[in-house]
Amino acid sequence: TWSGPSGTAEDPFIQYDGFDGALAVVSAEADPSQSSDVYFPIGGTEGEYVVQFSISTEAGQSAYYNFQGEATPGVEWTVETFIDTDGGLTIVQGDDTLQSSGFQVGSDNFMTHLFDLDNNELRIIIGQQLIALLDYPGNLGGVNFFAYSFGDGIGSYLLDDVTVCASSTAAVGCTDEAACNYNSEALEDDGSCFIPSDFGWCDCEGAVVDAIGACGGDCEEDADADGICDNEDPCIGGTLDECGVCDGPGAVFECGCVDIPEGDCDCNGSQLDALGVCGGDCDADLNGDGICDVPGCTDPEACNYDPVANTDDGSCTFPATYYDCAGNCLNDSDGDGVCDELEVEGCTDIEACNFEVPATEEDGSCAYLTATGIDGSAVADEGATQLYVAMPSQAGNGYTWAVSGGTLVSGQGTSLVTVEWTNAGSHSIQVVETNEACTGGVLNLDVEVMEVTHIAEVGPAQWTIWPNPAQGGFRLDVGVTSISLCDIGGAEVKRWPPSAPRTWLDLEGVAPGMYLLLCDLPSGRAVRPLMVAH
Repeated sequence: TWSGPSGTAEDPFIQYDGFDGALAVVSAEADPSQSSDVYFPIGGTEGEYVVQFSISTEAGQSAYYNFQGEATPGVEWTVETFIDTDGGLTIVQGDDTLQSSGFQVGSDNFMTHLFDLDNNELRIIIGQQLIALLDYPGNLGGVNFFAYSFGDGIGSYLLDDVTVCASSTAAVGCTDEAACNYNSEALEDDGSCFIPSDFGWCDCEGAVVDAIGACGGDCEEDADADGICDNEDPCIGGTLDECGVCDGPGAVFECGCVDIPEGDCDCNGSQLDALGVCGGDCDADLNGDGICDVPGCTDPEACNYDPVANTDDGSCTFPATYYDCAGNCLNDSDGDGVCDELEVEGCTDIEACNFEVPATEEDGSCAYLTATGIDGSAVADEGATQLYVAMPSQAGNGYTWAVSGGTLVSGQGTSLVTVEWTNAGSHSIQVVETNEACTGGVLNLDVEVMEVTHIAEVGPAQWTIWPNPAQGGFRLDVGVTSISLCDIGGAEVKRWPPSAPRTWLDLEGVAPGMYLLLCDLPSGRAVRPLMVAH
């Protein structure tokens, strides 16, 4: 034995009934004097195998067999089959268990096992019924039969007609293309062909043809053989008329199978229109004159006047005053897009100090404030007289000056003033630019007035332009780092490079008139008037 020590209760024994007889696989519980397993080694590792045998049990008996992964008995049980006293089958594969049926107690049950080791598949068939389709990833070492007692049954059964067919090479196999295990590379048929029709199947999965001829279908009955399953057949044994009614009268109504629907005037779903025309397109005839109402704007003066409309629907729209229907001005003499009647005169220059947002028509009233600062020396000696200019200046504007720490000698109201600084200390000069339309902000220049303690300190602050008025050019008695000539409005007219004392500075290209000479001296910036003569 190989299932346990010889003579133990779990061992079966074999009784052979003679030539062509069956083997009786009996457990030790029935006859302790015999003990043995029945084992058929196969040793398959690839290809296809068909293992068939017949098993029969009687009431109160159970049966058991298994397939081995190795040819050595008792090693790697790949599939175990338990058959209980009622014929119920339990198929165990590792940790997985499958319950099935189809085994008949008291009858020979011809069992077929189709192994496809190349595709890891196993089919188990009883008679012509497929009871299991399993993954089978292992080898096929052999099959073992053992009289195992379990449940209420005594292990005892008859085993007969054991056959094993193998196809494990490309040259030998099933050559029938209709077979489930057809091998296109086989050159010789080995008798292993598995043809569904041999088992009453319609495919290789064990499906059968149902009552309406569908393979694997679920129709159980088609009593009138009309190809419609009885559970879906609306007219079993009768005839459907052309309207789909069982034994009905046919298309005998106005619209064939039905009457004209309520509210319709024909079989096409049409309705009467406002003029009584079936399927017509007239929506309304409010005055009942037999003429279809055409709603729209009937006022010829309206922008959306509709000459086809015969019924005013209140939709008329009219242009805004002074405009046409396209939104264009009726009168726009200057072409600026603002109607003449809507023009607002005023200053339209956004740079002007009196710019008016509502203004659309320029009336020449624009005024400007141009001064941004005061140009002149920010350091002066006590008792000194200096020129200061609001720059840039605007012709026609007025300039109101104020001085702390000094006296305004001349120029009040103009952009150029002369200041005598009388008090030492930190002081300032301020100016406000005005015109008829606007008043500017206060412009300020801080001036540090230096105390003079003796005559020697006054000398270096004095400098002279000669000749003045000048023709063609002039000289300075001091050296400068920067020198430029500006008109009274503050615009620069000419600039010279740094120069030494008494350097000739030409006035070529400068028109006659009054100018301001701005000099950057070692002691600070200074401004002097310069008259250019003919």
